Amino acid sequence: MSDNWWNGTTEKHDRGQTIATIWMMSKSPLMMAGHLYSPKTASYLTNPLALEVHEKGVGNSVHNYQGNCTCVGSVSSCTIPYKPQAYGTPCVVTWKATVGTWTAISLTNMGESSSKVTTKLSDIGVSSPATLHNIWTGESTVVHDSFETSLNMHASEFYKLSA
Repeated sequence: MSDNWWNGTTEKHDRGQTIATIWMMSKSPLMMAGHLYSPKTASYLTNPLALEVHEKGVGNSVHNYQGNCTCVGSVSSCTIPYKPQAYGTPCVVTWKATVGTWTAISLTNMGESSSKVTTKLSDIGVSSPATLHNIWTGESTVVHDSFETSLNMHASEFYKLSA
């Protein structure tokens, strides 16, 4: 991801993080050739927790969808709805993986507008209370029963949850 990708907008960071998150959760082959354009890109490829999910995750798959995940347009040019007032909350996909004694989840906004989602710990099989650790930022907090995540369009969050 070059420094001028999407002219340095927030969407540049969000999409870059989303690409890295999906790459790790889906256990896609990790290959990189050429110049690493930024320290941010290098951090995605060398993050120890993300690599642990990629290498040791079990059952890495889509867990559920929230919001309106109906495509608008033709089969060759489908767009997840971008007008919340007309179509409801944008589509957010949750991926889940088990990594040893903890659970990894990612939340990805597939829509064309911002979204706020609530994730119930019981829905993802995690006991309450749990420590919610952001894999990319390193920030942690204790959550009880559920937690809320705000996502820009095309943005994602990648979490480690441990009881």
